[in-house]
Amino acid sequence: RIAKQNNLDLHAFLKIAPNNILYQGFVNFDHDSSYYNWVNTDARSKLEFYSNDHSAFMDSSREYSATFQIKTNRKGISRARYLLFESEIMIPEKLNKAAVVLSIVNGTEQIYYTDFDLNLYVKQSDEWQKIQFLFPLNLRKNSDDLIKLYIWNPGKSKFYYDDISIIIY
Repeated sequence: RIAKQNNLDLHAFLKIAPNNILYQGFVNFDHDSSYYNWVNTDARSKLEFYSNDHSAFMDSSREYSATFQIKTNRKGISRARYLLFESEIMIPEKLNKAAVVLSIVNGTEQIYYTDFDLNLYVKQSDEWQKIQFLFPLNLRKNSDDLIKLYIWNPGKSKFYYDDISIIIY
């Protein structure tokens, strides 16, 4: 909101210079194939989409969205300080309970967990809305931890999401 008030895009406001980016990825769900660093990308829809001809969806049968995951021991990632998540989302029906989750795990051990409740940031609408969340990272040095980012849908709400961008810096 502050960036918009000052007529800045979020990248400029956060001072994300290209040389500060450790990882940048994008998934638009337009191809029926696997996406590098992504799992659970099979829930695709042609009914509603933000760009091209597909989006991903959540409904009463899906508690977890497509999940981004990356090991912290991957070159450069261990020194990351932030993860920026951006996506387009459409919520045609009342949103019961859903959140964008960042989790850091090591095997079965939960190292870190935080989330943003979507009810606080989006409204029911047949229009696409952009969501952006900045997650601070406090990664352990010399570890084999796994960063996971996904939308959790315990309320079994119906909604669509598309064009996810992940930037780690």
